[in-house]
Amino acid sequence: MLRFSDARNFGRTLTGLALIAGPLLMLVASIVTPSTDNDNKLKELNSVAAHKSAYLWGSVLFLLGTLILLAASVGIGRQFTSDIAGTLLLDWRRAIVAGRDDALELVGIVQWRLARTLTVSPYLFVGLTDGSPDVGLGIEVSWKFGRY
Repeated sequence: MLRFSDARNFGRTLTGLALIAGPLLMLVASIVTPSTDNDNKLKELNSVAAHKSAYLWGSVLFLLGTLILLAASVGIGRQFTSDIAGTLLLDWRRAIVAGRDDALELVGIVQWRLARTLTVSPYLFVGLTDGSPDVGLGIEVSWKFGRY
């Protein structure tokens, strides 16, 4: 199943497991967490105070589920040359604040290996929901230490 010697199979299997485990942890968290869906904020706080450990465990499970799901963003990539690769992915994140839209973004990344240990990766993203910025861009510089 998870053979470390076959990197391609390992990555695909791990991604598939993450796509199952992340939402499963979020489902368990929603069952464990006490309901705080109330217009009266005082009642919400009382509910949290009355069920502190359940609320804490639910929050931890939501966090773990989100982190696992982040590892499973759906995308495609292509190696154009030995030094240039491109990736296009659809990235979803749960809203941090209740009642807000979840973030859904289309992200494009180009990776240029400038040297054996130096990679530059400019990226551009377009927000697809109101929970995402309309557009964004950035650059990542990666320096690998040691013998790579």
